This record gives sequence, C-alpha cells and structure tokens, in this order.
Amino acid sequence: MKTAADEYGDELSSEQIVQLFRKEYLDFVGKYQLLRHRFTELNEADGSIHSRFEGEISVAGEKKSVVGVGNGPIDE
Repeated sequence: MKTAADEYGDELSSEQIVQLFRKEYLDFVGKYQLLRHRFTELNEADGSIHSRFEGEISVAGEKKSVVGVGNGPIDE
C-alpha cells in the first residue's frame, strides 16, 4: 500500500484501497488455479475424524488431480 500511495503522491482513498486489494488478492491469476474441489469428513472406527480434500487444479494450463487427508481443512 505504501508503494501505491507513493505513486499516487497522496493518501489513498477507501475506493483506491479496495481496488488495490481486489487486484492483489481477488483478481490475481497466477500459475496455479483451483478448478473444482470437495471436502469430506471421514469418521474412523477408533473415533478419530479426518478431512479429505479432492480437487482439480490447473498448473500453467495443465489439469492435475490432487487428493489429501489430514486432521482438518488446514492440517496441523
């Protein structure tokens, strides 16, 4: 934000801040894109619960399937 403020030569308006945020985090298109995904919860016989992620991503335009299992959507 400081760099953008320096470029504008003034303080940023709330609208300019929203536009910069959108450009940096929401409208960003990079090498990786999530095409589809699904989370499921697995209840194990021992009472533990695991989350399973299945998805399809694009890596530089090439589709790849990905699967992961952990103790939650963001594994510890």
